[in-house]
Amino acid sequence: MLLSFKDDSRSPNIQKPQNFQYMKILRFNLKIICAWPEKQLNEIRSLGHSIHRVILPIQSVVCLACGILYIHFHFNEIPFFILASTFITVMMNLVTCSRTALVMLFERYLVLTGRFITVMHLFNFQKNSDYAYKLCTFVNRMSHFYTLYVLFSMFMGLGLFNLLPLYNNYVSGAFSDPYGPNVTFFHSVYFAFPFDYSHNFRGYIIMALFNSYVSVTCSIGLVMFDLLMCLMVMHVWGHLKILSHNLINFPRPKASHVITTPNGPTNVETYTEEESKEVFARLRECIKHYGTVDDFANDMSETFGVILLVYYGFHQVSLCMLLLECSDLSTKAMLRYGPLTLIMIQQLIQISIIFELLGSVADRIPDAVYQLPWECMDVKNRRVVYGFLRRTQNPVRFKAMGILDVGVQTMASILKTSISYFVMLRTVAT
Repeated sequence: MLLSFKDDSRSPNIQKPQNFQYMKILRFNLKIICAWPEKQLNEIRSLGHSIHRVILPIQSVVCLACGILYIHFHFNEIPFFILASTFITVMMNLVTCSRTALVMLFERYLVLTGRFITVMHLFNFQKNSDYAYKLCTFVNRMSHFYTLYVLFSMFMGLGLFNLLPLYNNYVSGAFSDPYGPNVTFFHSVYFAFPFDYSHNFRGYIIMALFNSYVSVTCSIGLVMFDLLMCLMVMHVWGHLKILSHNLINFPRPKASHVITTPNGPTNVETYTEEESKEVFARLRECIKHYGTVDDFANDMSETFGVILLVYYGFHQVSLCMLLLECSDLSTKAMLRYGPLTLIMIQQLIQISIIFELLGSVADRIPDAVYQLPWECMDVKNRRVVYGFLRRTQNPVRFKAMGILDVGVQTMASILKTSISYFVMLRTVAT
C-alpha cells in the first residue's frame, strides 16, 4: 500500500471503487483484522490470511480475559492511576472483541460491506447525471482526505502510546542494567501472563513485541471500523442528496391547457399521455432509488447496532477514565493519554456528526416528495406519489439496537455524563 496525499477523485484510471486511494487504505487495514469482504468481491484469500483469521479471535478473547485477570489479581496492589489505565485497555479490548465477533460469526457484515462496494458506492452511480457525477466527485474527495486524517490520528496515538513506556524505561535506567536485581520495566498494556515481564529482560522483550502487535490490531479494530461506517454513511448521504435533487427538479408539464370553469377560461398545467408515461418512469426510478438506500440503511442499523451500543458504552466509561489520567497534568501522562483522549473524543464527535448530517438530509425527502407537481398528474401517477409519500414518512435513521439514536444528542449526553463521572472519580482518587 503506497500512501498518497493526491486526490484521485477525478482520475481517469479509476475503473472500480477499490481503485480509489482511500479504498486501498481501507482494504489494507481491514485485511489485517480479517474484515475485508474477499469472498463477496471474488478476491483470493491467501494461506497466511486464513491462518490469521483463526488466530485473531483467539487473541482477542485471551487478551480480554488476561486483562480482566490482571485487574483482579492486582486490584489492591497497584496505584489507582495505573489501575485506571489498565481498565481503559480492557475496555478497548472489549470493543475489539465485539467487532471481531461481528466479523467472524455473522456473514451479514461481509455481505453488507461487499454490497457497499459493489452497489452503494457512488462510483457506481456517477454516470446517471451531471449532478450525480459532481456529487460523486465531492464525496470521494471528502472520503480521501477524511481517510488520511483518520490514518494520521491513528498513527499518532499508536506511536505515543507505545513509545512512551520505552522512553520511561530508558530514563529510569532499565536498559543500562537490564539484568539487575531491582530493575522494573514499564509496558503500554498489562496482562496476567504466567511469566515475569516487569523484572525479567527476556520477558520484557516478549511482552513489548506482543503489545506492539496487539496495539496495532486493536487500533485498526477501533479506528478503521469507525472509518468504514463513516464512509458508508457519507455515500448514503450522497444518495439522498441525489434523490432530493431529482425530486426538487422534477420536470413540469411542457404546456398548459385551457379549461372552462364557472369563472371563465383558466390555464391548467397537466401532463399529456406521453408525458405521463415519462413521469411514471421517473417516479419508478426515484422510488427504486429510495428503496435501495432505505434497505441498505436498515441493514446497516441491524448489522452495526450491537457494536454501536457497545461503542457508546465504551466512550461513556473510558472518557472519564482518560480525563482522570490526564488530570495528573504530568508530562508523561499528557504525552501518553493526551493524544489518546483527543482521538477518542474526536472519534465520538465525528461519527455522531456524520450520522446527524445524514438524518438532516433524510428529513428533507418527504418535503421533496410533497413538492412534486402531483396536481398536474393523472390519477395513476397521483396514487404512486401518495404511496411514495407514505413510505418516506419514516426517514432514514440509525439506531443502536433500535433503542438509542446515533447522533449529536447522544454524543452530548455522553460527554456531559463522562465529565460528571470524572469529577466524582477525581474526588475519590485524591
